[in-house]
Amino acid sequence: MKVPALLFLSALWLAPAPSGAQEPAPSGAQEKGEWRTAYGGPAEAFHAAALKPGDGRRLLGRIRFSGWRAEPPRVDYEKQVMVGICLGRRPTGGYGVRFLSAGPEKEGGKEYLVVRYEEARPGGFATQALTTPCLLKVLPRPGGPERPVLFERTLRQWFRNDLERER
Repeated sequence: MKVPALLFLSALWLAPAPSGAQEPAPSGAQEKGEWRTAYGGPAEAFHAAALKPGDGRRLLGRIRFSGWRAEPPRVDYEKQVMVGICLGRRPTGGYGVRFLSAGPEKEGGKEYLVVRYEEARPGGFATQALTTPCLLKVLPRPGGPERPVLFERTLRQWFRNDLERER
């Protein structure tokens, strides 16, 4: 009895998907307009905003999204920007970047993108491999076509990054 059931399950697994079935999402895709990878970023940490097509090509050239089967993001640079944040080489898994807001938040006459830098928990379970976490997101252009995108960090983040570079 076990053999016929196993053969039936194997046949189901090997059968082609129905014609209306959709391809699974690329492994780097998160929500619409956002891509994340643990292994495709460069060894050095960086952040950048692509404000025009040449910037976008350079930004995409620095990041390898291993799961992409789809086209790279399409960006209407009159209305959108592409933001990339890479943490550089990390000793284990468990590191990453997440946007905490869907778009710019306004405070004190400035627009901010709120991100959270994730770190591996001490003593927690994590992949034991070098990782290079990176996040890419397409967002509405803040304040219109002529307004620049600036990156600001807290003192603690600058201090930690400076220490890491000295090692």
